[in-house]
Amino acid sequence: MLDLSTVTAMTLLATYGSPADVAAHIEEARKLMRRSGTGGLSQDRIGAVIEAARQTLGVPCIEAERHLLCTLAQDLLDNHRAAQGVEHTLARLLHPIARETRRTHGRWRSRSGAP
Repeated sequence: MLDLSTVTAMTLLATYGSPADVAAHIEEARKLMRRSGTGGLSQDRIGAVIEAARQTLGVPCIEAERHLLCTLAQDLLDNHRAAQGVEHTLARLLHPIARETRRTHGRWRSRSGAP
């Protein structure tokens, strides 16, 4: 259905916190899933997530649990964005070094032979 480690799942959880809240805000949740993440969920997958939220047999969250889930999911999103920032900074800083290494030594290969 929806991998819980995706940006879309974390955004949904950070916004709503529980399946009951997703089911209570179906159209807003659909819009959120369409615009979050990079993969672009299909309408079928979005519909399946909404239907799962509506049909869940889980114990409803109390407000304190919902708040904690929202907070933890937002922390995960913040950490994901920070990690992406670090990756972009490293790529920018290492690009000239990698380009010079390729120029002087050719393409580097690991011991396994993988590029």
